[in-house]
Amino acid sequence: MTHRAPRLRAETFTGVTHWPASREGLVFLGLFVVAFAPPLVLSAVFHGEAGLLGFPWWALLFLAFSLHQRFVRRVTVGADGLWLHGWPFARFVPWSRVAALEEEAPRDLRPESTHLRVRLVDGDAVELRAVPARAPTLAALVEHARASMHGYRQRTAAPHADTLPLARAGREVSSWLRDLRAMLADRGDYRSAAVAPDALWAVLEDPGAEASARAGAAAALASHDPSTRARIRVAGEGSASPALQQTLVRISEAEADASVERALVRSR
Repeated sequence: MTHRAPRLRAETFTGVTHWPASREGLVFLGLFVVAFAPPLVLSAVFHGEAGLLGFPWWALLFLAFSLHQRFVRRVTVGADGLWLHGWPFARFVPWSRVAALEEEAPRDLRPESTHLRVRLVDGDAVELRAVPARAPTLAALVEHARASMHGYRQRTAAPHADTLPLARAGREVSSWLRDLRAMLADRGDYRSAAVAPDALWAVLEDPGAEASARAGAAAALASHDPSTRARIRVAGEGSASPALQQTLVRISEAEADASVERALVRSR
């Protein structure tokens, strides 16, 4: 009996800080401050101590810290993995790379905070933290993550994900889409199509399939039967990867093949 991953919507949780991504965010803070070092030095040289004290360095630090908190303190959980928000250090962690989710006691000087350790198969780890006021948010994240990872591990992988030429594989988008449409073209005989639509649905709805192959399957299905686009959108909304989610949603909203091609172009 086959088992599909549960169709859970990707959920974004705000107020959860991820480390070491947050440590990388501190590098961003440092770079932000360094960018304003020249005017600070010039102000000190030409205006002396008054210029140094009068320079709004505190405002710059506050702005940098605010940007850091705005872009880092969010985590999206989807059927295919975790998206750790944080410009310029955003990171997608697929469930295939996650060995375990471990709730741990904090090791810092804030014993009242809570932690979730995402242990990766390569020995690395990501810690998700929340202050006491955000403890319910982290608890909801843990529940959603465990359900998503369980569904991922219990799923039946698409049998043709590696054999069907769905991934882009260096092709021009126009050639890629033409080849995808040909896969489901009606041949006018008892075979009806080169590939059964069910084989493409299996790839599209497999959160472990390669992102380009899933996008290709969606494009082929949308071009063959526009009535299936609502189901394509559901698959897109379950992904934690912003690039794949946006591509699948755009394909589901496309009204013509030209719109499908534009969606694939934007996915690059």
